[in-house]
Amino acid sequence: MCGARLAALPVLGLGCVLAACGSPAKSCPQEIPPCPSPAPSLVNEVNPIIQSVCVPCHGPGGIEANRPYLTYEDMATNGPFLTMYQQVLVCLMPQAPQQLTTSQRQRLLEWFACREPDDRAPADGGPGDAGSGDDGPGDGPPSD
Repeated sequence: MCGARLAALPVLGLGCVLAACGSPAKSCPQEIPPCPSPAPSLVNEVNPIIQSVCVPCHGPGGIEANRPYLTYEDMATNGPFLTMYQQVLVCLMPQAPQQLTTSQRQRLLEWFACREPDDRAPADGGPGDAGSGDDGPGDGPPSD
C-alpha cells in the first residue's frame, strides 16, 4: 500500500516521496508552509475540512472506513499525521470526487507544520490549550 511506504520515507525534500507511488499532480505546489501564528484551529478550521472532505471516504460506509478520521485520535492512529501530511502535500489526497480548495489545503499544511495542535476543550477530549499536538507548535512536518 502506498500510504505505508510514504510513512516510512524520511521527510527531507519530499520531492522523491512518490518514487514508488506515482507523480504529484502537475499543478500541485509543494512548498512547505511555516507554522503561522496563531496556529490553525483544529476545532474551527481543520476539523470542518476533515469532516467535509476526508470523512466521506474515511468514515462510516466510505471506501476507507477501516481507517476512520472521525476524531483527532482517529487521525493520529489511522492517518497517521505524517502520512496524511505527505499525501496532502503532493496532492495524492483527497482523491476524486473529493477536492480541497487552495485555502483548505494551505490551512491543513499549516496545521501539520504546527505539529497538529489540539485546541479542543478538555470536556471534548482535548488538552484545552492550543499547541499540544505531537511536539507543540513549531515549524516542520509531523513527526509520527
